[in-house]
Amino acid sequence: MAHIDLYAPVAHIWYLKSVPSRIGLFLDLPVKKLEQVVYFASYIITDVHEEKKDESLKALEEKYKTSKAEMQKEMQREINDLKIQKEEKKLTPKKFAEAEASVMARLDNLTEEFESLRTNIKSLEVGAVVGELEYRVLRDKFPHVFEGGTGAQYLKVLLERIDLLKFIEINQRDLRTATQAKTKKILQKIKLASNLLKSGQRPEWFILEVLPIIPPDLRPMIQLDG
Repeated sequence: MAHIDLYAPVAHIWYLKSVPSRIGLFLDLPVKKLEQVVYFASYIITDVHEEKKDESLKALEEKYKTSKAEMQKEMQREINDLKIQKEEKKLTPKKFAEAEASVMARLDNLTEEFESLRTNIKSLEVGAVVGELEYRVLRDKFPHVFEGGTGAQYLKVLLERIDLLKFIEINQRDLRTATQAKTKKILQKIKLASNLLKSGQRPEWFILEVLPIIPPDLRPMIQLDG
């Protein structure tokens, strides 16, 4: 049988969009987020280096404290200059208030940027899906903290790591304390993993790298209208 080697791996639509999504059950992700990764709209995290993550958080906090202290000194000098200009009648009270607010806004922007980066780093975990802009910012500032990418090939990376026996054991343990709302989904996970285990199949096979070409004589005939 002939075949086509794909330039990039693709997710089989049966396992991506079926209800429930087979890939979604294994990675614990909704179809919408899976589609964002498969169609190169978002990125998925495949590895997080926890020690480097902690180090980066500490370094970020130290940098923020230093930058904040320097900015506060600079802001105080600027505000003092504005007060002098106001006393010399070079600035009206309205212009002074606007200029002072503009100076103070710089500190708010610095704090906002710090909080955003800190939140994004803390939320980094294997299997997390992040938007393109957020991913590029984190990749630019903290390339040593995590690994990830976009496209079906990165879903395959995570699916390859799944130990079916361990996956079943974990979900059976979770089933004992699960709420009624979560019980159905956990049972679906156990059933899916058990079926793959019995048939000798693997989750990563949901991602295709080769397409088989069926000989013409074996191709199904489809009746077309007209």
